[in-house]
Amino acid sequence: MKSTSFFKRTPVKIALLTLAFIVIGLLGFLPLWIVQHMYQTLAIRVIIAVAGVVWGIGTVVGLWVWTDYNGMWKTWRKEIRKKKMNQGYESNDKYMKLRNKYPISVKHHELHYRKHHPHMSSKEIIAKALAISDEEWAEREEFHRRNHEERKKYNENKPPALYRDGSDKGQRL
Repeated sequence: MKSTSFFKRTPVKIALLTLAFIVIGLLGFLPLWIVQHMYQTLAIRVIIAVAGVVWGIGTVVGLWVWTDYNGMWKTWRKEIRKKKMNQGYESNDKYMKLRNKYPISVKHHELHYRKHHPHMSSKEIIAKALAISDEEWAEREEFHRRNHEERKKYNENKPPALYRDGSDKGQRL
């Protein structure tokens, strides 16, 4: 696992941004409190109060959008899920042997189930992987290795993909 700076971790960023939102909100409502104790005309007090509130709300919204606050929460949830999935994978010795023997194919297997069946736990994904025969894993590994080499030959943005021979309707692997 790679080590990152304390302030570059997603939960720390979220905590600091949340704290910043609270402080900015309080600073934005400070003129509202000050206006209540001023001896000015009503128009001046309203202008000062509205300006403070608009500044506070505008700054919080701008910071929210600029830092992609919602995206940080999604990233944190994905990090937690990935960490739990990896712990589940590493707890099974048979699966780790399979993962070391056929790294590319097992990675594609995991990615497929994470993308198309996100509700599945790591135990269910492991069970599906262990149910596949070694011959099938070897064939998949060879296919992915050959596909990778073929893609390296092209300088296009999206080179053509390889297809399994004899598959129905040009089925991709």
